[in-house]
Amino acid sequence: MTEERSTVAQAVVRGDWKKVEASLLSNMDKFPTDFAPVMAYASRMFDKGHYGLAIHLYKYLLKVWHEAEPHQRSGIWAQMGAALRIEGFEEEAKYCFDEIIKTGVGLEYAYAGLAAGYVGQGQPEKVIENSTKALTIRPDFTDVRWNRCTAYLETRRWKEGWEDNEFGMRGPDRWPSYH
Repeated sequence: MTEERSTVAQAVVRGDWKKVEASLLSNMDKFPTDFAPVMAYASRMFDKGHYGLAIHLYKYLLKVWHEAEPHQRSGIWAQMGAALRIEGFEEEAKYCFDEIIKTGVGLEYAYAGLAAGYVGQGQPEKVIENSTKALTIRPDFTDVRWNRCTAYLETRRWKEGWEDNEFGMRGPDRWPSYH
């Protein structure tokens, strides 16, 4: 199995995504009880925008791999919550983030996910509350800081809003690169 994982890792480094996907599918056929290739394939499908397929794979992982470490389960819940939110299933996404909170592991992702769900829903105080919880755990979480910025500005809390804006502009997707 180590050799197969090495092949996938090398393909990722080269950016050969067709090879990555083919290797992951092959590994799932050869090693159907191995957690890693299924999780990697689910993440790849999420990255490609195949959220429905990713959601089904995440559900499968949660159902079958009870021995998964708590941080792995929290990661699965977080990814599934994000996919559900993108697809417009807010209540189901909230359920996923609540499941993370029950585990006590990966809380910053649960609070970040909950905050993102309240953005644009006329609930800026909930964005601020959940973003602040996430940032207490992980202060460098630029996307969360950005979301909190918008909520602060929406509630006319200018000083806090502009402070978060300054920090949030450091995110990799905030400014175009001209080089």
